[in-house]
Amino acid sequence: MTIYPKSQITERRTAVVTYLLALLMGLAITAYMFPRRAIFATDIRIRPVFGMDAAMNVVGQRYFTKDSWRWPLFLTKTLVTPEGTNVAYTDGVPLIELVVKLFRHFLPPDFHSVYLWLAICWIAQPMAAVFALRSAGERRLLPNLAVALIAISMPTLPFRFVHSALCSHFVILIALGLYFRITRSAKMATVIGADAVILAALLINPYIMYMVISVLAAAPLTLLIRRDRTWISVAAGIAGGVAITGVIALVLGYGRTIPMSGFGVYSMNLLSPIYPTLAFSGGFVDATGGQYEGFQYLGVGVILLLLVADFCLSLPERLTLLRRHAGLVLACVGLTLLALSTKIYAGHRLVLDLPTPSWLLQLRGSGRLFWPIAYTLVIIGVVIVCRKLPARWAVVVLLLF
Repeated sequence: MTIYPKSQITERRTAVVTYLLALLMGLAITAYMFPRRAIFATDIRIRPVFGMDAAMNVVGQRYFTKDSWRWPLFLTKTLVTPEGTNVAYTDGVPLIELVVKLFRHFLPPDFHSVYLWLAICWIAQPMAAVFALRSAGERRLLPNLAVALIAISMPTLPFRFVHSALCSHFVILIALGLYFRITRSAKMATVIGADAVILAALLINPYIMYMVISVLAAAPLTLLIRRDRTWISVAAGIAGGVAITGVIALVLGYGRTIPMSGFGVYSMNLLSPIYPTLAFSGGFVDATGGQYEGFQYLGVGVILLLLVADFCLSLPERLTLLRRHAGLVLACVGLTLLALSTKIYAGHRLVLDLPTPSWLLQLRGSGRLFWPIAYTLVIIGVVIVCRKLPARWAVVVLLLF
């Protein structure tokens, strides 16, 4: 019989209690937001508003579910006849649509999973935030409950409500947690898990996949800058996962899209992270007519948290932190520049206008790419506050913010 140290037993109990409370938090908020008859589509009168993205998701899924099995797997011939179309192009979540089709004979004829997926997102969000914070090294109960509450309250999450796939922010938090785990202890099992997350992200939404790959690719870069030789095996593992996902994407019929205009229009405004949108002006800070896609308001609590975290660090400590996670810093800088696009606006003032390379046209809604930065700031801010302030004050600050 194996005898575990008392500290290890306490740590496991804390982990179980933390995840359980985060799960209960997600279930409670989901029950408040979504009627059960909407989640399980038992009332056909509850449906997305016609003309919205979610309505297109429902149409695509119903045609896909009722059609025969075909190859490529997501092809449906009954929609956009006679050639048919890939259901992934209807902005749904192919991952859950595939599950629905597998069990279609046990589900109501008009079943759709739009609200079910939204419920999954809200339930998973606080648990994924706990995973990210614990992976970053902060494992105490109250700070983890605070970050779970912050994560499920991020303004960008309910803002994407009409596009269920883009509410999958929990996948970004899982990727962040895996980054911290890999850079702390580069185990191949963790790298394989990261590869699985990349593939799952593809079957949720390509934009989510780009964000996940960016965060995970930062891990071997961080290890390289630290001169940790494990960067080679980690880089090979992540690259292998990306390559396998690319092959699967081509086999499933992705990659046949036609680039559309919009890069530089559906971008993020420089003021978006700190501008509370509807609160002051009744509208968005929008210089192009499409910068609602770059809605990124962090919320007063997160902004104050970051100010306190910054105040807690000396200049040498800031530089040490930047060097220790240099790969993640570079990934965040790159994603921020893509979110801002080649036409950068501060309010309604154009501050930079550069030529747009053709390869960027696929990132039409580039303003979304700031999400990983927002969650990285939350996790890092919480860790700094917990380590630099006395325990009691740290908990007060976190729960207040």
